[in-house]
Amino acid sequence: SLTRLMDHAISNVACSPEWDVLQLLGSDRYGRSFLARRKKDGVHLTIRVLSDSLSRSRPYIQRCIDANRIAPALKHPNVAPAVAFDEGEARIRYVAERPEGIPLSQYLAQNPPLAPEQAMELMAQILRGLEFAASHKLLHGHLSPEMILVQGIAQRAVVLDFGLPYDPPAEYALSQQVDVGDVHYASPEQL
Repeated sequence: SLTRLMDHAISNVACSPEWDVLQLLGSDRYGRSFLARRKKDGVHLTIRVLSDSLSRSRPYIQRCIDANRIAPALKHPNVAPAVAFDEGEARIRYVAERPEGIPLSQYLAQNPPLAPEQAMELMAQILRGLEFAASHKLLHGHLSPEMILVQGIAQRAVVLDFGLPYDPPAEYALSQQVDVGDVHYASPEQL
């Protein structure tokens, strides 16, 4: 059951004395994501726990380390800041602030159809965040509607998860006989 899966995952790798895990956000071939609250200030966090396979891939881990030298320095209103990346407990964890807001997919479902001006403004904000990250040599790699939050009345778009490369190395893909990513959300550099 989902509760048992979450309890097992939390007990193994998602927990920390620094935060309380609130809920499982989702899982995919790359691992599981949890919503947490930082104890010292109440800030919401996304805890991304990599899958066993990726946690054992040294080339992928090195790419994560390289990306996470850059990601915490990204300070931009349309980019959620990375907080930490660690190799503890035999699993890799990526931690980023999770701003208030709802995923773009949910926002679009609740507000159809968007006025052209509103759609263009949201897209411009997303592109500003991507451009800023690219200027720091960091790709997103999996820009899906779930990776973009829309905040409040101002409808500010914030791009999540810049600290993890979403295209595992070819040797992982070949050994696992899976594709390296979702072509619909891959960056042009990955295709």
